Amino acid sequence: LIGITAGLAVCLFAFTVTLESKIFAVADIFLLGVFSFGILPCLTVLVMSKAKEAPNLATTMNVSALHISNAVGAWLGGMVIDSRFGLRAVPLFSGGVTLLGLTLIVFMILLETRRRRIHRKQQQAIPVEN
Repeated sequence: LIGITAGLAVCLFAFTVTLESKIFAVADIFLLGVFSFGILPCLTVLVMSKAKEAPNLATTMNVSALHISNAVGAWLGGMVIDSRFGLRAVPLFSGGVTLLGLTLIVFMILLETRRRRIHRKQQQAIPVEN
């Protein structure tokens, strides 16, 4: 998930440079599609692994969140286009939003690692009765 999200951010930032060349722009858009569609299976697997008790509810919430984020992204992109920065700033802004998402993913992984470490220490502290 980290690699795919980082790849998406790189493609978005690179698009500000590659849009000047048709060949590089097409290659960048291809990779953008690969990374964009690669995120969904990773997120679905992550959500399903966390929601052992209610997988259907978790999947529904995951898809709903993706639809909401798609709408919010289009709205924010429109605001960037209408701003003084214009259309050329959309890939930079999108890359920044993607980096924000990447930061949240790393933070989530760090919290999960910390939770597991604390749980492991608690398990070791419990005396085993014979």
